[in-house]
Amino acid sequence: LLRCCVGAWGLRGWAWLSALLWLGPGARSDVKRAGEMNSGLVRHGEWGRCFPAVTLHADVSHLMANATPGLVFLGLAMGSYGAGHALLLSFLGGALGNVATFALHDAAFRNVGASGMVMASLGLLAAHSLSQARHEKPALWIGRGVIAGCLLVVFLGFSPKSDVVAHVGGFVAGGLLGIVALKFRG
Repeated sequence: LLRCCVGAWGLRGWAWLSALLWLGPGARSDVKRAGEMNSGLVRHGEWGRCFPAVTLHADVSHLMANATPGLVFLGLAMGSYGAGHALLLSFLGGALGNVATFALHDAAFRNVGASGMVMASLGLLAAHSLSQARHEKPALWIGRGVIAGCLLVVFLGFSPKSDVVAHVGGFVAGGLLGIVALKFRG
């Protein structure tokens, strides 16, 4: 019960943090400019920009588009890994998705959004399905979990207006971080 309550508060905290960083018309542009993933500034050594961009959103519809599947995927990941671990691993996975975007794009770009974190949560769930493969037919579990995760990434993350590289990068990073976390958990 305690784990479930902590997970619920963690989800609320993430949602409120994202919402607060969006609100405030005058401050919004300053906050967005200060925390957005800006490839030019990252090239000049500001690697920390990969992290705050995960909590910022362009508008309310962008926030809701991330919060809707994000609350489901992150909540399920919290049930599998624990609230703190899932939040940290998802956040790191989202930041690594931003790093992937930076590494694979030659042109200058700017982006914000938690979609990489959402996909990292989904990657954590796909990795967790691998740990279940020991109990029943391994190929069936791997097929169900990993292929279902990949299909959800395609369904939710391949919009022409979105940062597909950050989505796939977040999913892959979340999966790899999930596998490492499961190894340490035993």
